[in-house]
Amino acid sequence: MKNTPQIIGVRALLTFVVFAWTPQQMFAHHILASKDPQINHPGDPYPWKAVIITEIMADPSPPRELPEVEFIELYNRSSLAIPLENWHISDPSRSASLPDVILDAHEYLVITSKTTGFTGDNIILVPNLPSLNNAGDSLLLTDPTGKGIDFVAYTDHWYRDAQRGEGGWSLEVIDLENTCEEMGNWSVSEDEHGGTPGQQNSIAASNPDVAPPEVLSVFPIDKFTLRVSFNEKLTTTALSPAHWAVTPALEVASTFFADSSLSNINLQFSQPISAGVFYALTVHNIASCAGNVLNESRVVHFALPEVARPGDIVINELLFNPIPNGVDFVELFNASQKYVDLNGWAIGAVNSDGELEKAIIHHPTFIHPGNYLAFSSDNTKLQSQYLAADTTLVQLDIPAYPDDHGVVVLFDDGDSVIDRFEYDSDLHNIFVRDPEGVSLERVSPNDPADRASNWTSASSSAGFATPGRQNSVLHGDPGSERPIAVVPSAFTPLSGQPNFAEIRYHFAQAGYIATVDVYDNRGMLIRHLANSAVLGAEGMLRWEGDNDNGHRVQSGYYMIWFQVFAADGTLRLFRHPVAISPRY
Repeated sequence: MKNTPQIIGVRALLTFVVFAWTPQQMFAHHILASKDPQINHPGDPYPWKAVIITEIMADPSPPRELPEVEFIELYNRSSLAIPLENWHISDPSRSASLPDVILDAHEYLVITSKTTGFTGDNIILVPNLPSLNNAGDSLLLTDPTGKGIDFVAYTDHWYRDAQRGEGGWSLEVIDLENTCEEMGNWSVSEDEHGGTPGQQNSIAASNPDVAPPEVLSVFPIDKFTLRVSFNEKLTTTALSPAHWAVTPALEVASTFFADSSLSNINLQFSQPISAGVFYALTVHNIASCAGNVLNESRVVHFALPEVARPGDIVINELLFNPIPNGVDFVELFNASQKYVDLNGWAIGAVNSDGELEKAIIHHPTFIHPGNYLAFSSDNTKLQSQYLAADTTLVQLDIPAYPDDHGVVVLFDDGDSVIDRFEYDSDLHNIFVRDPEGVSLERVSPNDPADRASNWTSASSSAGFATPGRQNSVLHGDPGSERPIAVVPSAFTPLSGQPNFAEIRYHFAQAGYIATVDVYDNRGMLIRHLANSAVLGAEGMLRWEGDNDNGHRVQSGYYMIWFQVFAADGTLRLFRHPVAISPRY
């Protein structure tokens, strides 16, 4: 029986005499009592975003006060009631057909595989609803003709709250009219129950899209095709080749949307992308579906990924004994001349039972020649404790590494071992009394990981760890027979140009213990700059012309005393003059 306007009222009146219907039909029948006499017929065309996904409960465990079951909430943005029979909700692995129900204009509908525990009459049962992945999934809503009406590709980053992202809280849309923006228009529910199924979202607010689209990533998917991903949906005008230019030159033969998100565009070139070449892609005048235009050109870079072999990508630094409330991290270094995509690679650990645990990288992650990437479960915590840049950190739920002894294993996307490091707390510098919060750094990426002499503690002068940066203990050349330099040799504190002196050091190896002092021309000690500091192979200290009391010293000549003590008992002393100029 079709849902024509002439029979809606009759079917609603008959609800109390039809007892043989299934629970699913009972739910459907109740919802069919539309308050709006205007209705879209099944054959009518439905515009993009006529019905939208407004709430997602992907991880209901542990529950708050809602049923411990996944659900998806829909909202009808149109002014007409819409019959949902033969509509589909799909993820990449499964599709479910919606039952014979009508969604009234400006009303909510909750779809779930188990209705037990829910209250309200706008809940429908869809037993084969796709399972929602906790870390992220893509959901496509299609009408009976197969036309996409809404698409949401969420990730666990959308929660913006690590604690509530652990489960029991839903993701909600902020502004129902902001239909172009992705992550910027979603966040975790603020309702004490953990979500608002079938009701106005707890975070509902005006959140207009006024910003131009931005490029999130760019990577080749084969030798002739480049995938460019944006942070929001685009208009079809973005497909014009006039918006794209590549240097060194590659001719754009065609462009098309890669999927239903309308935020990923594939560029197909007339000639292949060359290996070992670092390309620049210039993007300009791209418009979002909200009408915001990227007027200024954006330049992003890409390269054709190559197959990595053992020795190309190495385990370069490891923090396995973090400070309280800190996090472990594993740093990788690209010791080759290849551009390598780590998508599908895994960082593993061997636990105390001899079992292997893995954390797999599930998205394109490029590491360029000579570059570093550090992986941790919480980059915010890592940056609060060590100097690290966003561009060199990758959030990944890496295994927990024991504080005394363990094994780190790096696998490629074919599950081959690329590098392996069996660490021990005894590898720390003998002068490090408490290794908590101190990382182990690889001295040379070209020497094997199983050589104990190739690992030592990060220097104190570098903050005891260098995630995503050059190791403080990287093997270097002495540079000169005098590894200490003071630059400049004269300065004026506070107002001068320059107004401080750098004491630069460069040794053939890391791990020296340094004491650095400043004496005046009478031989009186006025400033301690370092006391038993563990040095890297190179670095610097800074003197701003002050004494240990924080007062500025008088103009005149001073002497820097730089003493270094090696593990073999060798003591070396370097003296270097520096002058403080009078103010004019």
